[in-house]
Amino acid sequence: REKKRKGSVNIKELEEYIMKKYKVNFSNLRKIRNYLILRVVIVILHDRVHLTFPEIGKIFRLNYRSISYHYNKEDCQFILDKFDKNWSFGV
Repeated sequence: REKKRKGSVNIKELEEYIMKKYKVNFSNLRKIRNYLILRVVIVILHDRVHLTFPEIGKIFRLNYRSISYHYNKEDCQFILDKFDKNWSFGV
């Protein structure tokens, strides 16, 4: 039985958007070490794209505990508000 995804995110597109908007340069998501950006991306993947923590963990090669530790909406709400105004993430 397959869980239906409400939307999918194009990782490349997401990277480009974050690079442009926040002047953060990374060649791929696995290399994000800016924790605020990492947290924003985790919240987006979890809340908007509906990936589970283990799935997100695989993308970043982090274990479940570090992903749940980084999942902090309050921490990045102000950036999320800007995302909402400017970009829909194809969701």
